Amino acid sequence: MYYNLRDVGLHLAAFLNFLLGIFVLCKNTRSSRHISLFLLSCSVGLWTLEVDYFLLTPSIKLAYFWIHAVAVTISLISISFYHLVLTFQYEKISLYKNKLLLAYSLPIAILVGSFIPHFYIKDIIVHPWGKENILGIGFYMVYFIYGFYMVFAFINLLISFKISVGRKKNQIKYIIYSTIFAAIWGTFFNWILVLFGNYRYIWVGPYGTFVLVASIFYSIVKHRLLDIDTVIHKTILWLLTILILIIPVGLIHGLLRIGMAKLPLIWVITIDTLILIAFLFYYHRLKPKIDHFFRRRKYDYYAVLAEIGQKIGSELDIDSVVNRLFKELKDVLYIRNGLVLVQQSGQLDYEEIGNVGYERISNDRKADKALVTYQSTLGQWVNINQRIVEKEQVEIDPQYESIKQEVLYFMNQNSLEVTIPVVLENKVNALVGIGKKDNLQAYTLKDIELLEHLGKQIGITIDNALHHEDIVEKERLAEELRLGREIQMALLPQETPTIPGLTVYGLMQPAKEIGGDYYDFITLTKQNSLAIVIGDVSGKGVAAGLLMAMAKTAIHTISQEEPSPRQVLIKTNQILYKHLGSQKFMTMLYLSWNAQTRTLSYSSAGHEHILVYRADTKKVESILSGGFMLGMMPDIEHFLEDNNLDFNPRDKIILYTDGVTEAHDAENNFFGLEKLISIIEKSGQSASDELLNIIKQELYGFIGSREQYDDITVVVIEREA
Repeated sequence: MYYNLRDVGLHLAAFLNFLLGIFVLCKNTRSSRHISLFLLSCSVGLWTLEVDYFLLTPSIKLAYFWIHAVAVTISLISISFYHLVLTFQYEKISLYKNKLLLAYSLPIAILVGSFIPHFYIKDIIVHPWGKENILGIGFYMVYFIYGFYMVFAFINLLISFKISVGRKKNQIKYIIYSTIFAAIWGTFFNWILVLFGNYRYIWVGPYGTFVLVASIFYSIVKHRLLDIDTVIHKTILWLLTILILIIPVGLIHGLLRIGMAKLPLIWVITIDTLILIAFLFYYHRLKPKIDHFFRRRKYDYYAVLAEIGQKIGSELDIDSVVNRLFKELKDVLYIRNGLVLVQQSGQLDYEEIGNVGYERISNDRKADKALVTYQSTLGQWVNINQRIVEKEQVEIDPQYESIKQEVLYFMNQNSLEVTIPVVLENKVNALVGIGKKDNLQAYTLKDIELLEHLGKQIGITIDNALHHEDIVEKERLAEELRLGREIQMALLPQETPTIPGLTVYGLMQPAKEIGGDYYDFITLTKQNSLAIVIGDVSGKGVAAGLLMAMAKTAIHTISQEEPSPRQVLIKTNQILYKHLGSQKFMTMLYLSWNAQTRTLSYSSAGHEHILVYRADTKKVESILSGGFMLGMMPDIEHFLEDNNLDFNPRDKIILYTDGVTEAHDAENNFFGLEKLISIIEKSGQSASDELLNIIKQELYGFIGSREQYDDITVVVIEREA
């Protein structure tokens, strides 16, 4: 068989579809949504190959085989796309299991029909330009199945898009964008043209699969389609840049090749060197642009830093701090293993207190806990320089020659690539060591920058965790905490406001320590509105309580001046940052109800999900609030936005702090968001105050005899009929 440019292009299109399908499936092998997209991508890839092999083969017998395979695959494309749409319509596969079984039985029936002579293809006519099929009744049935499921799927997709909100709405939008052009392209050239007898150009249809792969991959990388998290690593960026630059460089070299053949060797070397210099110049100019184009806000390193600090800042004991720290580092940097060494009370040496991942790797690490003495060369170096120690740099950089032998021994024994000094009050009170990444890629400059900031940020968290029990035992602090709790409760709303069209209730159950939870109802007389606010300060103690009080004062003042929730949060952030200088931060969600227009708008500063109970469907929508926490940066204007929330009569909105979802039972299990949603769906038809009590009872029933470790705050908002 003779392969031409068409065949190469179609094979490449098929390969990219297979690659996309495998990538999506590997991200989540249990998700019905991921499985459906895997089947769709592979079906499109198979169809592309089958069309090409039908056109390519000189054997009429093989041509019959491939055209029958096309019939099966065409139906599988539409049904797998229908499967993908169903995953957006229903939360559980049990709700659409029967529909899937019926749909996927059709390709099997079509496969069986291919054994009936002339049912799909009556004859194949060979022309100088290619092959022409004389279609049987079966192929028209295949086209009908394809058209029915594709049209039905798109109609349902548009309906789901209309009624959805938040991230789900965006994901459906990107699915529509990613599939509609490829579907129309493929349908036009491989269905309509066939029906009208024009077979000459049907091979153009599979090129639409390039569009499918490119658009879905772009949506995954840029917009987190299907909740797939992926980072465009340095290697991928390098390949993209090379591909973009290699084409013009290759063209230039090709144009000069004839003339260069007559030149002396020195001139050829000189010209090639100049081309290489130009290539490197544009490479370094273009790479940052590609990096910026693909990097999502989630991977803004300052946002990642603040998120890690927030999540570990609320932990009270050192084991919880270590476990949460490694969990976040694994999520962000994909580390394989790591350990933490601290200076215990009254000691200078650094002793290991926790590790992760060593059961997964093979190394010579001894069973004894790792130890770095204060007087050792490594201990002295990190205390004097207070900088990260990278194994790769130690091996090649002469400035580390004096500590090279000891540092490499310590890192090799413990399978570490980076050692991070944790600094508190200009002293190193702990060391965090991390091993290789799961993908075995090296730590980038941005990774090191993140880890250096992290080492400076978590020093106080580790110190507090190490000395927490001693602090709590002191009688004076216990009295201060009691007084602080009383003041904190006095700052919360003492009565439920009356506002047309809305019912609101809230509760806050403080833990033993002073917390930073905050909720408020603010009547806005100028705008004839009601503001509902909920927030959570990082950490605990008097400082958190003071920050909560400061935030309340600022919010009350600014709310009467600014109608926009976004502007309220921006100005509040400016006040908090001015007085705190990023020492502490606070998440917040600000909602504004306009009684005249009966509309609800909101803006979020990195708070928890918004849960909306829909009275008509009796289901809960979980909306990722987004934004950036208050107090970390002087200007967060670009991270915040105003949003409108569809709030229909008898719908309820439930707001909460992480003290609810991260509550533990006696066996150290999390209460979790899914359990909270399940309770709301089960009792959502109850009155607002009853629903609030049900959530409280379920939560404390779950906690049982275990001590409450964090403030618990819940607010319920109901739109009156």
